[in-house]
Amino acid sequence: MSAEPVGPEGVAPDAAPPEERCWHCEEDFSFAPDAVQEVCGRTVCDECLEKFYSRCHGCRDYHETDFTYNGRNYCESCASADFTLCDDCNEMVPNDDISNVGRRDICESCLSDNYVQCAACEDYVRNGDAFLHDGHAYCESCYAETEPKLEYIKPYGSKPNKLIFHGLPDEKVPAEFYFGWELEVEHASFTASEQDATAGELAKIPWLWFTQDGSLTNGFEIKSHPLSWLFYKTNKDFIQKEILEYLSKNKYTSYDSETCGLHIHVSRKNITPLHHYKIQKFIFSNPEFILSISKRSEENLRAWASVYENIPWARVAKKTVGDLNRKLALNSRPANTIEFRLFRGSLKPSTFFRAFEFVHAVIYYTKKTSHREINFQGFLEYVKKNAKEYPNLFEFLVPALKKTEG
Repeated sequence: MSAEPVGPEGVAPDAAPPEERCWHCEEDFSFAPDAVQEVCGRTVCDECLEKFYSRCHGCRDYHETDFTYNGRNYCESCASADFTLCDDCNEMVPNDDISNVGRRDICESCLSDNYVQCAACEDYVRNGDAFLHDGHAYCESCYAETEPKLEYIKPYGSKPNKLIFHGLPDEKVPAEFYFGWELEVEHASFTASEQDATAGELAKIPWLWFTQDGSLTNGFEIKSHPLSWLFYKTNKDFIQKEILEYLSKNKYTSYDSETCGLHIHVSRKNITPLHHYKIQKFIFSNPEFILSISKRSEENLRAWASVYENIPWARVAKKTVGDLNRKLALNSRPANTIEFRLFRGSLKPSTFFRAFEFVHAVIYYTKKTSHREINFQGFLEYVKKNAKEYPNLFEFLVPALKKTEG
C-alpha cells in the first residue's frame, strides 16, 4: 500500500487542517496542539522552530533572521527601529552610535577616521574639506571668519572672473586641447601672509592664480589658466626658472609632503564620449603603471586618486552616472574638463614636465587607437615613436621598453 502524499505538493485527504500541521514538515499535531505555535503567520512545530527560526534580541519573538549584529539576531522591525545605515561605510549600526553630519548619518568609526571637529562651531567636517589655521581645523564658514585677509590667495573654490585660453600668437586656430594645472605646495614655517607675498610675486605671471586648500597642512594651490600644448612647450624654460625654481629657492615643498598633488585638466570640447571611454579604459586597466608614474604611495593613491575602482566607463563617458567620486585617478565630474589627479606634487622640473607629457600622450594615443587595441604595450610603442615630443616620459619608460624588447 503506497504512502499518502504529504508536504507542499499534496496532503492526505483526511489530514489535519493547516492550523494543526507544521508548515515545514507537515507533521500532524492535531492531537497535541500545544506542540505548535504561530510564527510569521505560519504554524510551526517546536523542532522546526529551532531549525528555521531565531529569537529576536529586541522583541524576543521568533522570526526568520533578517539582520545580525555582534552575534545577535534581529527581526526586520527591530532592525529598522534600533539601527541606522551609515552613509560612509554602508554598515548598519545601533542608533546610539550614529551622528548626523550635514544631513548624512555617520557611525562612530567613520566619524573618527574620516572627520574632524571644527574648533569654532564644533560641527564635524570631512578631513579633506577642513581648513587648517594656527594648528586648528575649521569648517569653511568658520575659517572665513578666522583667516587672515589675503590679497592673492583666494578662498577654496574661487575662480577667476574669466578663464583666458593662452596660445601662441602664430597659432591660426584654437588648439584642439587645452591643459591647465593645479600644483599644491607647502612651507614649513611661512605664515599665510608670507605665502600670500609669494603668490603676489607669482601673480606677475598673467596665466596663474591661487587658492587655499583645506587638505594642505600649511600651503596653497597654484593654478594655471588653460594653455595650449605649443604654449606650454615654448614656455618650459620659463616655467622651470620662474615658477619651479623660484618656489624651491624659497623653501617650498611639494613632493616631500604627504598631502600635495599635481592635477592636470584637459578641455572636454573635442573629447567625444568614445574618446573619453578609451582614456578611462587605459587609466583604470593599468593600475600598476599608474601607481608607478604617479610617484604616490599606494595608500595615498587610493585615498586621493584611486585607480582601483570598478568604473562604469561607458556610462561615465556618456555622463549618465550621477554622484561619481571625484577622488579618482581620472576625475570625470567637471563639466568642461577631465582631470588627471594621479600625480604626486613635485617642484623637480623633469617630474613636473613628465606629468604633462604623460597626459598629452594618453590623450593622443587613445584618440588614434581603436578601443579594442588600447593596452600598455601599445602606449609604450606610441611614446617611443614620439620620444622627441615626450623626452621626460620616454626616459621614465626606458626600463619598461627594454623589458618588453629584451
